[in-house]
Amino acid sequence: TNTLEAQNSSDSQNIRGQSHIREVYSLETSISMAGSHSGYKLEELRLDAAELSHLVAQVTRDRVKASLAKELSMVKTEIQKLESTENSAGAANNDRKYDREEKADRPRLHTSKISTYGWDQTDTAVKIYVNLTGVEKLPQEKICVNFGSKSFDLQILELDGKNYQLHIVKLFGFVVPSESRFTVRRGMVTVTLKKEDKGKWDNLVHSKKKETKPKLDKDADPSQSIMDMMKQMYHDGDDEMKRTIAKAWTESREKQNDPLSPP
Repeated sequence: TNTLEAQNSSDSQNIRGQSHIREVYSLETSISMAGSHSGYKLEELRLDAAELSHLVAQVTRDRVKASLAKELSMVKTEIQKLESTENSAGAANNDRKYDREEKADRPRLHTSKISTYGWDQTDTAVKIYVNLTGVEKLPQEKICVNFGSKSFDLQILELDGKNYQLHIVKLFGFVVPSESRFTVRRGMVTVTLKKEDKGKWDNLVHSKKKETKPKLDKDADPSQSIMDMMKQMYHDGDDEMKRTIAKAWTESREKQNDPLSPP
């Protein structure tokens, strides 16, 4: 009788063990299918982990316990991967939301057009000089120049609460964008344009304005005619011409008002 009871007990354990193995196999198949299916939910993996933990605690056969423990470890690893992915996606969404809110809260800065600058040239290059106090303190990405074959666009962003722009769309001659550049020094941005053809430019900007020769009125007062001629030259001239005429006019007025100057 004892032998029969022992045999029945052993058969019962074997049957129970086989049943657990079939459950493990079923879970393995389910998890494998779920892992390849994009719609498998993280919550279901957590439920599988909980059920596997319960089974591990219930079984007594070492082989079955080891199989269940291995499967439980795989499920937990998958859960960690999905949680990490969700956290990364959530962080990215938060960052994008923060960027949008920050941009919405950030006041739009006024863009000031740069109208005062200097320039000079050699036979092979043209240099444009822009003076702006503190420009050297800006990060590199806040200063950029877009070069065209006959244009350039200098942009300086967020300098003392303002943006600055110098955009020249019709240069006097053609340039080589790939060989043009800019440098930043204390208080100054220098834009260097590589000329496509050697030679001197008459001006920095191309102008289609026809040159008109000043005319003197023979019947008018000579001094008044000269004044009219100077006004016309000032009106038609470029920046350099206007500076020259203004300087000559100022010096002439100073001499007229100086009692010690020779007649």
